[in-house]
Amino acid sequence: VKVRLNRINLTIAIVFVIFLLATAGVVQGAKRLIKATVKVSIAGQEISDSVKITADLQNNSIDSNANILPAQTVTLTKSKEQTKPTTGKKITGDKAKGEIVIYNLRTDGNKKFDAGSAISTTVNSNKMLFLLDSDVTVDPATPGADYVIIPGKAKVSITSESFGPEYNLTAGTEFQITSYSKSTYVAKNETAFAGGTKKEIAMISKKDRSDLLADLTEAVKSEAKDELISQNQDKKIFVDTVEVKPIKENYSGDTGAEAESVSLSLEAQVIATAITETDYQNLLAAILASKVPAGFSANGQNIKSEMKNIQTGEKNVSFEIDYSATLTPQTDKKQLMEMISGKRPADAEGILKRIPRVKNAEFIFSPTLPGFLQWIPTDPDRVNIEIQI
Repeated sequence: VKVRLNRINLTIAIVFVIFLLATAGVVQGAKRLIKATVKVSIAGQEISDSVKITADLQNNSIDSNANILPAQTVTLTKSKEQTKPTTGKKITGDKAKGEIVIYNLRTDGNKKFDAGSAISTTVNSNKMLFLLDSDVTVDPATPGADYVIIPGKAKVSITSESFGPEYNLTAGTEFQITSYSKSTYVAKNETAFAGGTKKEIAMISKKDRSDLLADLTEAVKSEAKDELISQNQDKKIFVDTVEVKPIKENYSGDTGAEAESVSLSLEAQVIATAITETDYQNLLAAILASKVPAGFSANGQNIKSEMKNIQTGEKNVSFEIDYSATLTPQTDKKQLMEMISGKRPADAEGILKRIPRVKNAEFIFSPTLPGFLQWIPTDPDRVNIEIQI
């Protein structure tokens, strides 16, 4: 029995030794095969400031010493049409017409009056002017019995100088021929005049056309701003510099034309000043780099910025930038590796957290193994340390 017990104990001991050797082999194998990524979260240092920048159309490159960016012109051609009611008013109508008899009261020769000669009469203190429609020759005055002079006379059609019903004069109205005394020549109408009318109509005024052009230009500018931004994703467009230059203006009517509305078809070139996003970010990174204190580094791609106080000039645009960034404390990854090499994750985390500004540490192992087989590899080539803010 005693011999049998010794054999059993020996067997158990051999199995246990084999287990220990196998476990040690697995651990050593795991240490040689495993890879680790160590993500170290570090508290960064915030930095913010304001700087004045000039975007210059005459510069071709960045001047980081003077904070100057090269500017460029972006353009597009746009067409748009708009209609608006007219506001112009004018009085129009038809002229009155009629026939008069011109009397020669005293001259003994024929008298010719040319077409367009003016005659007038006064009605209710208002002088009313008419014009002869054609040439007319009036016979001379002749002596009659008892030395009574018989006037020479001739008929002719006339038209009022202006329009309106007030020129529809009644029969028997007396007229004076311009530049002649009534004692020499006088005229009367035997029948009433007719045809004179007056009405107010809508028309296209000069202001209607200029207002329409201004409104349409503003509409084109508003739409073009969005289009310029959409077509130039790699640039910053200074929308305050957008300018509309008409190429073609086609109105539905001329100034003074009778119309209830007026339309304009406008083709225009839209121009704006811009800078590239790349130049903007590069200059901002250079400005930030000059502000970084010792012991920190800056990532020029992670800068937050806002443009303000934009002022436009003839060849440049000036503006201010409020910017901020989180600076990364400079970290010696080789030193970190030496500190955690061969350590368990929990031990390594404790070591890293004792370093100023380190907030947390995360360990990712490949391949994925049980916790008791997870170690930080001693081979630096199998450890990737990532610094996160």
